[in-house]
Amino acid sequence: MRIAIDARLERLYTCGTVTNRIEAIDLADGRVFAAVTAGLAPQRVYLEPATGILYATCFQSDTLIMLQGSDLQPVEIVPLALYVTALAPSASGGLYVGLNTGAVRLLTQDADRILYDGPGYPVALAEVAEGQSLALLDAAASQLMTLDKDGHATFTVPV
Repeated sequence: MRIAIDARLERLYTCGTVTNRIEAIDLADGRVFAAVTAGLAPQRVYLEPATGILYATCFQSDTLIMLQGSDLQPVEIVPLALYVTALAPSASGGLYVGLNTGAVRLLTQDADRILYDGPGYPVALAEVAEGQSLALLDAAASQLMTLDKDGHATFTVPV
């Protein structure tokens, strides 16, 4: 997604792919209240409601940038070395990251783990069954699959 919304703080976050900026807009008055240059070509943002951390992926700099949603102050920059195709939250507080190689990584505060390293192009990810599996929509293979906690395919259906 190129936008994320914080309903509690009444803020909208946007990616400026051309301007290389992440902007926070106050929904009450429509004004930009904070902006930060965020790598090259930010593509996706995701706000983790429980922590208030805003995750932004940058296409040309191949990074995941973590910012405080309240003021866009940097928390951490994670080099990914590949183009991010999908993001999804984990019930454990981590973040699933789909990459253009077909891999899916699970980033947590303590670890960066490759969950799945198959062929394909994951364009959508969603955790299901309270963290017991992950649904992955693979655009290259035109299929929807589920992965168990160890990254093994448990179900595949053509789409």
